[in-house]
This record gives sequence, C-alpha cells and structure tokens, in this order.
Amino acid sequence: LVDGATVIASSETKVPLIFKVQKGEQTVVVVNLDPTQGDFFLSPWFPILVYDTAVHLAGRDEELPSVSATGNVVTLPRSGDASTVTMPSGQVFSGSSLTVDQPGIYTAEVEGKHWIFGAAVLNESESLMPLVTGLKSPSAIESGFPLAVWLLFIALMTLCVETLLYHRRKAG
Repeated sequence: LVDGATVIASSETKVPLIFKVQKGEQTVVVVNLDPTQGDFFLSPWFPILVYDTAVHLAGRDEELPSVSATGNVVTLPRSGDASTVTMPSGQVFSGSSLTVDQPGIYTAEVEGKHWIFGAAVLNESESLMPLVTGLKSPSAIESGFPLAVWLLFIALMTLCVETLLYHRRKAG
C-alpha cells in the first residue's frame, strides 16, 4: 500500500480492495480486485462503483441525482442567490431546495453551472408521493406476465413437443 493512501474498501482479511492515492493535484483510485472472479462485472454494484469513481475523479461530487421520486426534496449544490430551476411545466423556481412534484426534466442554473435532473413516478414503496398533498397514489405501470414467465412457458412447450415427437418416432 502506498504511503498516504485512503482505504475505501477492504476485504475480511484487511487487504485493501479499493483505495485512493493523491500526489499533488493528481488523484488515482486503485481497484485491487479481479472483477472476473465472482462475476463482479455482472453485479449491480459494478456500474455504481465505476460511476461514483468517475464522478469523484472529475470533481463533481456534489452533483444532483439523475432521477428522484416525485415528492422528494432536492437540495441544490452550493446554492446561493444565483440559483434558478426551470420545471417541466415551464415555471421558474428560485431557492436552495425544491420539492419535485411534477414528473419530467428539470434544469437548474446554480452559480453559473448548468444541471439537469429528472423526476419520475417510482415504485410507491420508494416514493414519498402519498405524503405530498394533492397527488394521487401511483398505479402499477407494468402489467402482464414477466418475461421470465413467458420464457418458462416457451421452454415447457418446446419440451412437450420434443417429447411427443420423440415418442412418436420410437413407437412408429
């Protein structure tokens, strides 16, 4: 391990898996693991790790979330007097925090920087929408059988047809 390194994650045996090294103005994040072992690249944490590392190295740690559930309060980064948010309806809001009550794309101008974030009707258990007055509870967006059920059905039908054809050939 390099002197002055900050360990972000370590294994059970105290081997540093992810650590950050800074020398002067340059910062490097070292990932000390084999992503192919254990299929880590198939894990949902892999793109999150890559994204968070890239955002940190780019110096945009205070970035707004890319999407929020309707009803959430979004706090603008380093907000001062020069912060305006254009809502999906076209209304302009000034302030340091905003309750996103309309689904759509929001654009914010904060101290000369341009930010884009969205609001969507997410799963009811993940949303604060019922707590916000005047908004109805979301209905299910997905309907029908999941893709896995259809694939299972197709596999069973193929198996039945293959079995019938096999036994027909053996008997006849």
